[in-house]
Amino acid sequence: AAYLLIGGVGVGIFLYGKEHGNSIFDKLYRVFCMHFPRLLKKGLEKCCGKRAPAFLDALWVYLCYTSNPLVQIFYLLVVVGGYATFVAYGYPHMPNKILSGVHKYIGFAIFTVCLSIWWKACTADPGTVTKDNVDDLIE
Repeated sequence: AAYLLIGGVGVGIFLYGKEHGNSIFDKLYRVFCMHFPRLLKKGLEKCCGKRAPAFLDALWVYLCYTSNPLVQIFYLLVVVGGYATFVAYGYPHMPNKILSGVHKYIGFAIFTVCLSIWWKACTADPGTVTKDNVDDLIE
């Protein structure tokens, strides 16, 4: 229950929190997204010198604003790790009164489809937006 509460508040902060406002989400947004990073950078500067906050800024730009494989790696770890956990802990309990043995095959099929779509998205050409095709793309 605590995980759901913390997760729900976290999602609420990032979806509904604003820099200027008086709601609880706005105040928590300012704490987690403005004050905490500023204090972290000040602490890093005191401990490690001026290069540490500069490195943190460069890392943030790399992770959030440049093309990098880390989101793909994260997705792959979540999908493969989730399926492996399900196989290790869920499959031994199938079949049972609620689930038939066919759910093992359905689970594998869904896992395969997820990886196939991921692979297709990773290898597809994203295309280029030009003055000639922008109207077609925004429809």
